[in-house]
Amino acid sequence: MIGCSFDPSTVDQAIDEHFRRCLDATAYFATNDSLGLSIIRIAAEHGLQTPKDISVVGFDDAPFVQHMSPMLTSFVVNMDTIAETAMRQLIRLISGESVKKVSMPPKMVLRESTAAMRSVAER
Repeated sequence: MIGCSFDPSTVDQAIDEHFRRCLDATAYFATNDSLGLSIIRIAAEHGLQTPKDISVVGFDDAPFVQHMSPMLTSFVVNMDTIAETAMRQLIRLISGESVKKVSMPPKMVLRESTAAMRSVAER
């Protein structure tokens, strides 16, 4: 896990430090697509190719991911549906009604930044 603030220079420094110390990970999940792009870029600076050496998956399916090379695999959630459902639940709660747990699993959009699982020895 690479932990840091959301400041772009801090993010880049944390990713760079990670790749200086740890070359045994073969897959990364980024909390957003911009971070996924940074992981791919900095991994390349360390001689790692995506998806040959590492797989990277983002989250939010931003429009720019389809214009990257490699195109980023990403998870997407329908934010309009989430907002509408949250409002309906809130209105029910305010009205004194009970609410049920709602699950809205994200959908994975498979693209070029992921490959079949392999061991570090295979890199």
